[in-house]
This record gives sequence, C-alpha cells and structure tokens, in this order.
Amino acid sequence: MLNGISKPIPEINIQINFTNLMKLEEDRNNALKVEDATEYEFLEVPIKLKFKTNSFAGKMRLKGDRKIHFNEKKIIHIKLI
Repeated sequence: MLNGISKPIPEINIQINFTNLMKLEEDRNNALKVEDATEYEFLEVPIKLKFKTNSFAGKMRLKGDRKIHFNEKKIIHIKLI
C-alpha cells in the first residue's frame, strides 16, 4: 500500500546480460579506488526494459558520486538512461 492507495504497482523488468553486469561490477571497483567519484566517468551498458507487452532499449550505469553508493556489495545503485 502506497499512501493509502491499494493499487498494485506495475512490474518493469530490466534485462541485462551477464557480461555487462560484470562490467558494472568492475566499474564499481574502479570507482572505489578514486578519491573523488564526482570526477569519475561511469561506464554505460546496454539493457532492455520490458513493461507489459512493450520492450524498450536503454542504458544503465552506476548511480551516485559518493562511496556510500559503492561500498555495499549486496546492493547496487543504478541509474537508467
């Protein structure tokens, strides 16, 4: 329930191949090595978004410019482009 609304939230699927997922993981490790991530140029990888019967091409990259966004290995902060 969201703010008293009991409508179901629509499902959006993100499809990313394993190679590109590993590229993002390597990018995370590289971002942790730099002192100031605001100067770091994040890698963008291709993805597909599926919503109902529609499919859209897009890109995804790591989100954030502070180390808090990269430190936790079990969580990934992403930005869809």
